[in-house]
Amino acid sequence: MKMTRRFFFGLVSALAYGLFIKCKAQTTTGVASSSQIVVNQVGYYPNSPKLAFLLNLSNSTNNQVQLLDARTKKTVFVSELAASAKDKASQDVIQTVDFTDFNQVGRYYLKYGNLQSYPFDIGTGIYQDALTKLLRSYYLQRCGIAINDQETGVSHPPCHLNDGMFAHSDQFYQAGETKSTQGGWHDAGDFGKYTVTVAVTVGRLLSLYEQYPNLFSDR
Repeated sequence: MKMTRRFFFGLVSALAYGLFIKCKAQTTTGVASSSQIVVNQVGYYPNSPKLAFLLNLSNSTNNQVQLLDARTKKTVFVSELAASAKDKASQDVIQTVDFTDFNQVGRYYLKYGNLQSYPFDIGTGIYQDALTKLLRSYYLQRCGIAINDQETGVSHPPCHLNDGMFAHSDQFYQAGETKSTQGGWHDAGDFGKYTVTVAVTVGRLLSLYEQYPNLFSDR
């Protein structure tokens, strides 16, 4: 099974959403960050499109959004707000902020009046950290080995070391016969472990390694 580029970036997008939830309490100044300014908190490539969205704003004559350096708090770019439009899926009234023309590497946030966004990076390696965190889930979900993760606090001794007893007799095995099935990964958020999902997991890891070898430090 080949991992397509769409699937790969889908995984990163899912992680980006998780980072958005995790980072929700972050601020860059004394002003509280607002979820009314929606940005990609994983970041933007310098020469790629850079869009953000303002949600459900009350009528205002101000149509400019400032991009500020997170370290110096100085304005480095000003973007004009696009006309408002209603999103059919969420029913939110949205206005697009386009700062594609700004391509300087650094850490920034957007400000509109008294609202400011969560901080984000513009850089060439912005998805590497996201990818690393995503792949760490394969360690945290491992079965049959001791886990002691200092970052998340997930810790347990080796588990499910005696799995593998056949419940029913067939042409290959007899009921009660055992076979080693140690290892693999727990499925989803429970302790289930299935041949199909383990095979898919191995396939996706190998496919990622094959298609994007430069993402791995041993290459």
